[in-house]
Amino acid sequence: WVNSIEADVDGVKYEPLEVLATQMDFGHNYRVLCKTTDVVPDPIPYYTILEITLTKRDDLVGYVVFAQTDSVFSDVPIATDISMTQIAFDPSWEYAQSAKITTGLATLYKVKANNARGKTVCINAGHGTKGGTDVRVPCHPDGSPKIVSGSTSAGAVDAAAVGAGITLNDGTKEPEATLKAALVTKRVLLESGYDVLMIRETEDIQLDNLARTLVANNNADCHIAIHYDGDAQTEDKGVFFCSIPDNEAYKNMEPVKTWWQEHMRLGKCAVAGLEAAGMKKWNDGTCDMDLTQTSFSTVPSIDLEVGNQCTDRNNEHLEKVAKGIRIGVDSFFK
Repeated sequence: WVNSIEADVDGVKYEPLEVLATQMDFGHNYRVLCKTTDVVPDPIPYYTILEITLTKRDDLVGYVVFAQTDSVFSDVPIATDISMTQIAFDPSWEYAQSAKITTGLATLYKVKANNARGKTVCINAGHGTKGGTDVRVPCHPDGSPKIVSGSTSAGAVDAAAVGAGITLNDGTKEPEATLKAALVTKRVLLESGYDVLMIRETEDIQLDNLARTLVANNNADCHIAIHYDGDAQTEDKGVFFCSIPDNEAYKNMEPVKTWWQEHMRLGKCAVAGLEAAGMKKWNDGTCDMDLTQTSFSTVPSIDLEVGNQCTDRNNEHLEKVAKGIRIGVDSFFK
């Protein structure tokens, strides 16, 4: 059946690389990663995930494009150099009972080439969960109230499972903006030999902020959530990370007590990396916030704000974000 899609279809050539998932129903269903090329002069390859339906005799019934990357993200060395594994939420994980939206699948990319570093970086494209604002999750694992107001006010004991995010000045919704930055970052990290755990690679992932944190806790060596800050500024103010509040009760609450210094170190490395890549730092590069993410993290973890609603998110900006994160991760793991 592979040969049936290894051909020109509506002016596009699909080259199957790996079967990601299978299902037996009234026929055979497959989710297949393909190297994809438009049938035009000097095409730029990109990658597509196809959902393919076959009859029980393996005759091709049809296919649908499940997910597709932009051609700007076409340089990932998929196939021989990278393996892919889907990661499901495990209800036996610590704090799992507090997560509410847990059915989505993250994807772990592992480098098999000689430059493999043996470190896994979780890249979490902020927002992008349908129904996330209708469900609440705890702010802190001990049930204590939130300390610093952000999208959730201080004093609250629970927060939206996943916020909707801001709308940038060019009309782009934040989930789309963070996804583009995350995909470029994935490419750069893989090229540099890091394994990458991608929380979200499509418009929607059914994992709330707490579930995303637990996936990272159990499958990665650090966790970087990418966001754009919503503020009243009329210009791009620069980058920063959400730092740990200087509050003794919060710092003495587990797992924050064990991990807050590593959260801070990762954040400082990431912001320094973004500066080294040519991006502007906002103030000292920190903004205190007791996020659900860092409140439940048992690996070094940050919310990294790579711009605001004014940011010009052109290809140069995306490459700087990715390069900066790579430089920061290099420094962190030295």
